[in-house]
Amino acid sequence: MPFEEILMEKASIQKFDMFRHLKSWNSKSFTINDLSRALHLTYQQTYNIFQELLRDMAELDPESNVKRGRHDVLERQGFRISIDHYRVYLLQQSIAFQFLDYLLQQPHPTITQFCDDYFVSRSTLLRKTTALKKFVGQFGLKFSYSRLDLTGSERNIRLVLFYFYWLIFHGLSWPFKNVAHQDMIDFQEFVNQPTLEGEVAQAQEVLMLGICVQRIQTGHLIESHDDFQIQKVADAKPIQQALAKLVQTPLTPDRLAEECHFIYFVRATRLSFALQQTQQSETVYHYFEARQDPIWHFMDYTMTYFAQRLPDDVRAEFLADAPLKTNLLRLAARIVVIQQASPDLVDFTAPLIKPEPKRLGQLIDDFLNQLHQMEDWPLITQQERFLKRFLLYFMLPYARYFRTSDLVRIRLLVEDGLATRELRLFLGTLNLVDLLPINQTELPADLVITTFDTQATMCFKTAPEAARNFYWPLNANDGQYFALRQCIRQIYTAKNQA
Repeated sequence: MPFEEILMEKASIQKFDMFRHLKSWNSKSFTINDLSRALHLTYQQTYNIFQELLRDMAELDPESNVKRGRHDVLERQGFRISIDHYRVYLLQQSIAFQFLDYLLQQPHPTITQFCDDYFVSRSTLLRKTTALKKFVGQFGLKFSYSRLDLTGSERNIRLVLFYFYWLIFHGLSWPFKNVAHQDMIDFQEFVNQPTLEGEVAQAQEVLMLGICVQRIQTGHLIESHDDFQIQKVADAKPIQQALAKLVQTPLTPDRLAEECHFIYFVRATRLSFALQQTQQSETVYHYFEARQDPIWHFMDYTMTYFAQRLPDDVRAEFLADAPLKTNLLRLAARIVVIQQASPDLVDFTAPLIKPEPKRLGQLIDDFLNQLHQMEDWPLITQQERFLKRFLLYFMLPYARYFRTSDLVRIRLLVEDGLATRELRLFLGTLNLVDLLPINQTELPADLVITTFDTQATMCFKTAPEAARNFYWPLNANDGQYFALRQCIRQIYTAKNQA
């Protein structure tokens, strides 16, 4: 579920959705009627939402000169505020986010004080946080109102908070009142061993460190657990001493050690889909390789199981996929330590795989059933639903090669040359596509993409057979690429719906 729908109210979602349409509008100008058609709303609904949006723009950007009339031709360039900026503005007015932020930043929160501070009744608060309660519940978390708090695994609480705050503020501003941004930057540079690759990953870790320090200062500590010490540090004492100076709450050496382990646990188990192994990924992989523990054996068994269902020419490539193996290790390690489904960035966005590929899903179901029968990894198999969701993401790039492919089978009947090279490259980027070899005739195509009239008998003895044909001009523009993508998505959805 998109995180905006978890935290925003309906009126704000409508304004934000309209604003996103405006910022991505293809033409420089538009009318209310154009917006109405794009948003599938009545003219009056669209006009009312647009007027509300303009009031927000006037507050955020007083110098903007967007026209307001019903029949005016409106210009996209008049909306100068960024999407991220407008999102923060709307969320900071949301009761659900105000409640979450209050819980994080206040040392002694009470529901009475919150209701007084934000002029909201208890019943209204409970109603407007229903989606938030349901969302965090899937990670074993719940709100306690007698002693106002977010309860459950502290590891999951921090991860949920991290993803919310990362997506909401997205580098625009520092959200914490009692934790200095520069202190966290300095601390991140101190613990950054090996160096995280890329400015985004480092900025994310700075935010996570801020959440950790904030939670420690309000008395919320990591539960004792024998975390994997994946990150080897020559001398942990300086890092523990640096953390102790940042927090106002005195901590025992054991508690400091647990907190530092969690910092490195988060960076080590963060999924990475870089094409090549990063230094951090190599550290994780070799750590478990040396241990040869149940997590390593789980990864090895998983790779073997799926490799056996691939053709010979793909199997070697699959078994050599180090990023895939490392992500399986990370996933299993999180499950074993947290013993709950744990959040990932994808949980806060619209699902990327919808609907679920039926045959790949069945293959994963068969795999999970076999795991249950073996009883070798009970902690991992207890989180079957969580595990299946990520296996779908992990295995999707290979789905076209499994013996029962449920992707959109496409046959190209086009000239071979530079004029069609961009089309082939485009199709190669789509995980939902199984591009059939030119001489492959055993499998029926779901879609034939052709530059010819299908009745061109001088080229074809018989008309191309497929459930659907798509004409492709040699001088294709962006509109044709978009239409092709939509066509493929429609076929995939129809093929995989229950």
